[in-house]
Amino acid sequence: DLSRLDDLESPCIDTLFFELIEGVSQKPNIEASWTKSLLADHPINLNDQEIRQLTDVWGIAVSGIVKDAQNAGGMEPGTPGTIARFFCIHEELEDLYDKVSNLVA
Repeated sequence: DLSRLDDLESPCIDTLFFELIEGVSQKPNIEASWTKSLLADHPINLNDQEIRQLTDVWGIAVSGIVKDAQNAGGMEPGTPGTIARFFCIHEELEDLYDKVSNLVA
């Protein structure tokens, strides 16, 4: 349920990122649920395989966003809005990878 993204504290929430995560999910919404939990600073326990699965899905989602930009299907390549969106996604991923690294540590 993407309407619950409003509850997250990240100033940069990209709904396409979450839609793509949900579309790639091997199990319905599990990676999206883990991602939302991480962004909301909720404690989760993931094993090595689940962490790999999660980060793989993030990579696929980012690839989908890039493909969307290349096809100009919602973003115009090189425009300030597109650049801002990529900075926002980068910020989300940086935060997410930081939180995942804390799970491993």
